[in-house]
Parts: sequence; C-alpha cells; structure tokens
Amino acid sequence: MKPVHALAVAAVSLALVVAQALGVFGGGSPTILSPAPLLFVLPVFIGLPVLLILFLFLAIFCVWSPALLRGEVSTPRRTLVLYVVFAVLSTAWYVTGWHYGAQYEGLKYTVTCAVLSAASFSLCSLLLWRSYASPSYLRSLVAQFALFAWIGSYAVVYLGEVP
Repeated sequence: MKPVHALAVAAVSLALVVAQALGVFGGGSPTILSPAPLLFVLPVFIGLPVLLILFLFLAIFCVWSPALLRGEVSTPRRTLVLYVVFAVLSTAWYVTGWHYGAQYEGLKYTVTCAVLSAASFSLCSLLLWRSYASPSYLRSLVAQFALFAWIGSYAVVYLGEVP
C-alpha cells in the first residue's frame, strides 16, 4: 500500500473514532462510548461546528509527520513530546476533576473513562516503544494513530456539568 493511501485509511479511521467520542453517531454525549473529549467540547461550547473541529484535528494528524507521506520509517521526536505532554495533562485532569466527574457524570463513567484512558496510554507506550526500538513505516503510522486516537477520545474527557 502506498504511504499516502495508508495515511488516508488511518485518517478516516481516526475520524470515526473521534466522531464516536463526540457522540456524532447518536446516543448523546458524554457517555462511556462518547466521552466528549475536552479538546473538542470547548470549541463546540463557543459555537464552532463539530465537523470543522473534526476536520482540523484530522488535518493536524495528517501534517503532524510529513515523513509518513514520504513513506519514511522514523517516528518524529515531537510525537514523543506530545505523548508526554498529554500523559501529564491527562493524569492531572483526572486527579483534579475526579470529584466533578463523579458528581455530574457518575462514578461508573468517571472510573471507566479513567481506566480506558490508562489502557490507551499503555497501548501508546508499547506502540511508541516498538516504533523507536524497531522502526518501520507501519509501526510509526500505528503508533501515531493510536496517540491521536487516545488524545481524541479518553485522554482528557469532559468531567463536569453539561450545559
């Protein structure tokens, strides 16, 4: 498969993950399956259309690593920096927002989202380690896809009163 086609498949898959996290496919949000990632909820609260926010996130994913478009095997160091930043941000968010999450969304929702975030973080850890230890195009693409999927779903979910 050509690199541009592989990246397109990853982008479409990421769009589906993020759209589900935003509750685009129905069922409302926030729920366990549609956790309302704060990264997208705040722009929606100020009036930006959901599809525009989704498109911008996908555009960032696609241009994040120009090496993916060229079919190179390396994972950029900025991906590791993004991983660390969101690991710290996610941990701080769940610790400081735990009370509000339990109060407004329920303990089951808050615990499940935290567990899914931790599992996603662990998967990203493994995939990033593999992409650096034994570089390949597919490992780099999958590691970056997993990181953006985690960021776009459970890394920092909305834990508060729904307006």
